[in-house]
Amino acid sequence: LKKTYNIELETISLTGSNIRVEGVTGSKIFGTDDVLIRNTGELINVYFEGVSLESSGTLDSPYGLFSSQDRRVEGLSFVNCSFSAPVSSSNAIKVINEGSLIVDNISIRNCKFIDIGRMAIEFQNHVFDGASRYSNVSIQDNIFYNTGSVSIYGMAISLSGIGTNLSITNNKIQQAKNIAIELVTGTSYVTISGNLINNLKTGCVPISFSGLTTYPHSDVVISNNITF
Repeated sequence: LKKTYNIELETISLTGSNIRVEGVTGSKIFGTDDVLIRNTGELINVYFEGVSLESSGTLDSPYGLFSSQDRRVEGLSFVNCSFSAPVSSSNAIKVINEGSLIVDNISIRNCKFIDIGRMAIEFQNHVFDGASRYSNVSIQDNIFYNTGSVSIYGMAISLSGIGTNLSITNNKIQQAKNIAIELVTGTSYVTISGNLINNLKTGCVPISFSGLTTYPHSDVVISNNITF
């Protein structure tokens, strides 16, 4: 990508394997919809680097600028990317898996989430049957600033529903709303370490565990986080 791509009310449909999308300085995918890139089939070994996703839309949406719902994802990386949706009640990255497909090996690294109307990153598995539906997720060395600028939900990171092998490390989170890092029901083998969480909005909780007692969280390590 070498310029600004204005896709207006359109959404880029993405499916395939061994895809690499790289942007140069100043390149941007800009639109007015709540979803700019949607997984419409399966994504296997897909790599985004240096790509900016920005929406000026005003929709109230539970999805994300990048959105995947009940689709196969095996090997997905966002590196040095940026996300902004200041007036849209939309997430930046939203991955829902509530079926039988695989969501595995996802890395979000060195990205910036600035002025996000809803949550920055959300993984959702709200079928509470004991099955893990997302795994091997690494969220590392990212910057989060001003999440929940529109919505009542403003988590920087939400891992909601049963998932396993999850790592949240060395991130900087400021001006989150409600909860900075949220784990809901049945996450396991989780590491939350080395994060700087400060300058939060009034009443915001730095790290929260909640959910059904039927499927408690397990094997969670929280270490060396700085909150003030």
